[in-house]
Amino acid sequence: MNIKEKRFSLIFAIVIAVGGFLLYFNTLNGPFLFDDYTNIVNNMQIREIRNFLPPPGTRGIGYLTFALNYKFSMLDVSAYHAVNILIHICNAILIYALYLQLLRKFSPDSYMHNRLLIASSAALVFLVHPLQTGAVSYIVQRFTSLATFFFLFSVVMYIKASEAYSERNSFFSKAHLPYYLLSIISAVLGMKTKEITLTIPVIIFMSEIFLLYGTDRGARIAKKPFTYFIPFGLTFFIIPAGFINTDVPIGEMIGEISDKSFEAQDIGRADYLFTQFRVIATYLRLVLMPYGQNLDYDYRISTDFLELSVLLSLLLHLLIIAASFLIFFKTRKSAGLVISFGIFWFYITLLVESSIIPIKDVIFEHRLYLPSSGLIASFVTVIYFSVNKIFKEKGIKPAIAIIASASLIFSILTIKRNLLWRDGVAIWEDTIKKSPNKARPHANLANLYHEMGLYNKAEDEYLKAIGISPSFAGLYNNLGNVYKAQGRYDEAIKEYRTSIRIDPRFAEGYYNLGATLYEIGDMEEAHIYLEKTLEISPEFFDAYVTIGNIFDDIGMKEKALRAYAKALEVNPYSHMAYYNRGVLYEGMGDIENARKDFRRAIEIAPGWELPRKHLESLGN
Repeated sequence: MNIKEKRFSLIFAIVIAVGGFLLYFNTLNGPFLFDDYTNIVNNMQIREIRNFLPPPGTRGIGYLTFALNYKFSMLDVSAYHAVNILIHICNAILIYALYLQLLRKFSPDSYMHNRLLIASSAALVFLVHPLQTGAVSYIVQRFTSLATFFFLFSVVMYIKASEAYSERNSFFSKAHLPYYLLSIISAVLGMKTKEITLTIPVIIFMSEIFLLYGTDRGARIAKKPFTYFIPFGLTFFIIPAGFINTDVPIGEMIGEISDKSFEAQDIGRADYLFTQFRVIATYLRLVLMPYGQNLDYDYRISTDFLELSVLLSLLLHLLIIAASFLIFFKTRKSAGLVISFGIFWFYITLLVESSIIPIKDVIFEHRLYLPSSGLIASFVTVIYFSVNKIFKEKGIKPAIAIIASASLIFSILTIKRNLLWRDGVAIWEDTIKKSPNKARPHANLANLYHEMGLYNKAEDEYLKAIGISPSFAGLYNNLGNVYKAQGRYDEAIKEYRTSIRIDPRFAEGYYNLGATLYEIGDMEEAHIYLEKTLEISPEFFDAYVTIGNIFDDIGMKEKALRAYAKALEVNPYSHMAYYNRGVLYEGMGDIENARKDFRRAIEIAPGWELPRKHLESLGN
């Protein structure tokens, strides 16, 4: 990289950093939403960093970052958003680096201005594109943006390593080995972040083909031995290894939503594939024209390969892919190679979530975060290439004007979309307008209303969701929670009973029924339902806590202590179990153990005043 490129790159990185922050600044106080609660707010595992050292499963690195967030900022939502924004900025810079490297390889130095413009335009459009809000403003989708960071970094480091190896033909040279090792390490980290990184080895191999083909020195470049690619091939098995010894379907493991869709159905591989032909066509449209964005699409399943929309979508994809191959084989110009590289990138990186592995939610916008980077680079290059053809030597300025105008429009759309993301009610109201016949948006809006104490509105939304999806037990359970919060115990009990009648294995319904019966003083029947809860779900620690409360109330102190201990065995982060046991110890005169439990409750829930007051009364 010459001095001009270095100076431009530094200035551009600063522009990207400032621009990214300004675009997403209005989301910093946006609330936790949707699956944020399962993975962050109510996930007691992230309260301790050691739970993710070493990172478990295929998303351990992502959870480790949430644990670090919690360590330094607890549940301060702005800190989680800030990290997401930083990752997004870094990804835009990596996209710039990736395409600058490729264009430098594909074109002579006399085209320096062109490659700087194309690489910077691809990164800028990626940064400002409103589709990226799904992976940046939605906190839990850090899994996607962080996996994309490791994916991009691995490819960028590989290209640098490949260039150094080709120039020196030496594996252990200082100019080669560090980049090579960083590429492998980043690939491993990516595969411990999210399953979409499974295609890293494929993209690495594709990059090598393009690097060889895109240079006039291809015949003189030393061919890399097969062993050079073995470490990348081995990383491919990291993700499948994470699926061993589990009964959970692979589609559920790589799906995003732990609170499954109310309407979700088991989709066959063929039906999922037919549907994905249409979904990917929708993705193409969203990248080009991002209107009608939706957090939770109500997308029809295609069950017939001969359905016209399926066939037309498949034909579109085949034509695009065929054109990419034609461009690749017919041109040695830098523009053509970048166009085909970006299109292949788009389709390959979609393979994990848009192929034959059925995921109950067939479409989500954040799934486009990684693939869109390639498609955007292709579109940007097409614009520069076409405008140059039309305007000859004056082509650069019109091309810049087009990209600048598109970036401005996308920036406005991103800011507008983020106005919804910063307000939980607004984003779900928008989703309901676009998916009025889907129960989940109504239920999530109801959840927010319940949290805000707007019980009448919550009731209305739950009833709408029940009208759409009357066979989903969780809706009746949540409606019961609304009634319980208002002291309407008879109505709450009725809804809980309905939930367990619909789903006799619904542990949460049994627990809430038992807990409500306990609150109204029916200890005996409450205990029956709490025991049923544990029969279905032995890990339901709240049931142990409530059973402990029952034993405490009827004077069976030792049994109460054992119940609290069992709750803490299942969940060492149950602040309620520590608090209740502390109160029990205090009543038994065991002041030392009472103090220990109150202190632990405060450590887990620092904002909770009850244990603090008890501790103060005991003289700390």
